[in-house]
Amino acid sequence: MALASDKLLITIRYSSTDESTGSEYDGTYTWRIGGQVVESNTIYNGERTFDLTQYCSIGQARNAVLSITDVTGTVVTRAWTVQRINVTMTSDFNDSYIYDTGTSVQFRYNVQGQVSKEVHFIFDGTELSTTTITDAGDKIYTLPAQTTSGAYLLETYLIATVGNKTLTVPEKHIFKDILYKSSTSTAPIIGCAYRGVTQEVKQFTVLNIPYTVYDPLNKYPTITLKVGNTVVSEFVAGETITPWAYRAAELGEQTLTISCRNTSVTIKVKVTELPEGIRPITDNLVFDFNPAGKSN
Repeated sequence: MALASDKLLITIRYSSTDESTGSEYDGTYTWRIGGQVVESNTIYNGERTFDLTQYCSIGQARNAVLSITDVTGTVVTRAWTVQRINVTMTSDFNDSYIYDTGTSVQFRYNVQGQVSKEVHFIFDGTELSTTTITDAGDKIYTLPAQTTSGAYLLETYLIATVGNKTLTVPEKHIFKDILYKSSTSTAPIIGCAYRGVTQEVKQFTVLNIPYTVYDPLNKYPTITLKVGNTVVSEFVAGETITPWAYRAAELGEQTLTISCRNTSVTIKVKVTELPEGIRPITDNLVFDFNPAGKSN
């Protein structure tokens, strides 16, 4: 069994030697997948690795049979059940919604892959009970209700064992902010799941950072965006808040801050260089405007 992203490899060792002379003899091998011959050729003494990836579609278990005939006509046959699987975990959970305190939240997610999967949930730094799943499809996990307003970070991922490989899916865990408001609290609430892990971005590219701000005292909250200690934007939000389009100009680690009154969240960003030879054009720029032949 192999992951869809990996090659399906089978390694064998072949040996055919005349004991009286020490001479080595080649043989002939034939692969049959699902009863159909897919490959046949000469096999030499020593170790040989076969790549069966192209013969096995994702999801379907196939019977792979290898037959080897030596110079004397002796046939040796070995068989394997081979399968390529795709293990994924995704979630389109809307983490911009704000719940009333005391409400249990139903976290919806989707898993794929017909293998045993152990799903982990870390809520506000505390690991909750895990869930073991063997099937695929849409799933629901009930998060504990909170009694205090604020943003609670949820981190989730799964661990699957495929053959001799233990896989963490997704490689970059899923982060969601669970937001709670209370009628007794006047503190702003800021949700931004990007705060859960350092964001990596190439220099001169744009990182769109989605976030949510709720201010119990102001229908239209005043929001401040900072890079390091520098304020890059301060504005009064409207009915909707567009993502922060952060342009990564400076190399290295940067700290981004989203603030509203006395509440703030920080996002760590690591800016790395573009591939060699790719740079923005900044010198000798000319604006060519020729109105000839044009009418307004």
